[in-house]
Amino acid sequence: ILPTLLYAVSIYWLAYPTGNVDVAGIVGAYLGLMFLVMAYLAVGIFASALSVNQIVAFVWAALIIFVFYALFDWLRAFTTFSALDTVLEYAGMQSHFTSLGRGIIDSRDVVYFLSLTVFFMEAALLAVEKRKWQ
Repeated sequence: ILPTLLYAVSIYWLAYPTGNVDVAGIVGAYLGLMFLVMAYLAVGIFASALSVNQIVAFVWAALIIFVFYALFDWLRAFTTFSALDTVLEYAGMQSHFTSLGRGIIDSRDVVYFLSLTVFFMEAALLAVEKRKWQ
């Protein structure tokens, strides 16, 4: 991800007039990407803690990530209740990542990604502790 910062800096300097780009959008997108990577890594570590087989751990991690990123947003399209619609929107990663990508650094999005990361890291720690005592 770090080498792509070269693109952002070069676009900033090549814009006419210089600096005529949405810096907040660029910073928000990078921040959102970092939060998304943190959450994905936590899910991957959790899946690896559950299984001794690497392929099974990959499939579990991909399934959990799919549920959190795409499935909640897909289910939201089929709901008719506004309360359930709001819950599904806040449960999914896509709306939080999109919000950060627009340059809106909202505390709800930051807390969502941090709590998701902490939850899966703690779950991985519990899975490792449980396996150690067996």
